[in-house]
Amino acid sequence: MNFVNDSQKISAPVIYWGDWPWAVVLDMGNQADRSFSSCAVPLVTDDAQFLILLLTGPAFNSVMRVYRKGDSSDRMQDGTVKGVQVRDIKLEELWPATKIDPSRIWTDHTPEWFAGGSFDFAPGNLQLIHKTR
Repeated sequence: MNFVNDSQKISAPVIYWGDWPWAVVLDMGNQADRSFSSCAVPLVTDDAQFLILLLTGPAFNSVMRVYRKGDSSDRMQDGTVKGVQVRDIKLEELWPATKIDPSRIWTDHTPEWFAGGSFDFAPGNLQLIHKTR
């Protein structure tokens, strides 16, 4: 079966961990966190030290959020190491202003902001390379 957005899907080699080493908690009372709670696409470095969430849907504020694994002082009540937010990245930082239409209407058939592009981690996992369409 073919879907309308088949050409926009993300495919990548995947590594699975049996025991995930840390966690990120989103606060639904926080508007910025609420944006990332619905269908965010996770990108995880091979060493599991960084998590990048790609926002799907309308990109009004941040479109990417970067977390790193916290250290032993960053623990939640259950003892799990808590991820530390490193940065929010706005679409304007990735695309030239001439490519962003602030008045556009978003529908289920609108391509995601990252559709047709690619993501790759540089050696050492300290840099995420995004190539736009």
